[in-house]
Amino acid sequence: MEENNNKNNNKGLIIVVIIMFVACAILTSIMVKFGKALSKRVVETIKDTAQNQDIFDIVEHKQENLIYSEEFELTDIKNVNLKTVAATITVKESKDDKVKIEVFSTKEKEVTANVLEDTISVEYLDQEEHNFTINIGINEVQDEMIVYIPKDYENNILTDTNYGNISFDVSLKNASIDIVSDYGNIDIESVKNISIDCDFGNINVKNVYNKLDIETEYGNVNVDNLEINEDSNIVTKYGNVNVEKTNDIRIDTDVSLGSVDVNKNNKEADVTLNIKSEMGFINVN
Repeated sequence: MEENNNKNNNKGLIIVVIIMFVACAILTSIMVKFGKALSKRVVETIKDTAQNQDIFDIVEHKQENLIYSEEFELTDIKNVNLKTVAATITVKESKDDKVKIEVFSTKEKEVTANVLEDTISVEYLDQEEHNFTINIGINEVQDEMIVYIPKDYENNILTDTNYGNISFDVSLKNASIDIVSDYGNIDIESVKNISIDCDFGNINVKNVYNKLDIETEYGNVNVDNLEINEDSNIVTKYGNVNVEKTNDIRIDTDVSLGSVDVNKNNKEADVTLNIKSEMGFINVN
């Protein structure tokens, strides 16, 4: 009698285990399908957003109130350092062989400038009363720094700003540009070497002729033409990467959630472009 009870108990236990196993299998299947559907929905949303609008849109209010203007000789100068708190930085072509810097603002504020050995440093930091917002789509910047530099300048330019767009409207094929930015879009014409560290903002580069290193937390990266001779990197946490044209290089990609489309890739090349995005699309034509 006791033996029969044990057999019945064992059968009952086996049935329970089978039912639990089937239930787990069904639940797992549902979660996988739901996860794929959710991932697809998220990816489609990212793609739609990227195609229809910029991730960050900073509204610039150009000022006519010139508060600072100075010219610098470029003889023996190897570094031009520009630092602001909240201002648009625009770099244009100089009409002569000098560097000219202008600052526009609604109020009279201090601009510090000096030349030490081979470095020109200009700082515009006294902006405590500056009124701006940090809301996506309605950001406002009122102050502006305009820098005029010869197109044949072949040394270093460093720009460091907390908040504001940065635009290089001059082709600097022999220069190296280093940009550090917390908030703001960045547009580069042509440069030999480019290094960008940006927390929030879209990055657009037309031509790079030697080396490129770009890292952004949130924002799309677009490069029109890449002709690199040294290993280079593009890294974004949340954003798409698009490279229209490259020279004969190796391209390594890594994306966690999104897709990759690389049309030309020489696995045997000596120079490598590494592209990484945690969430977004990578496209190299």
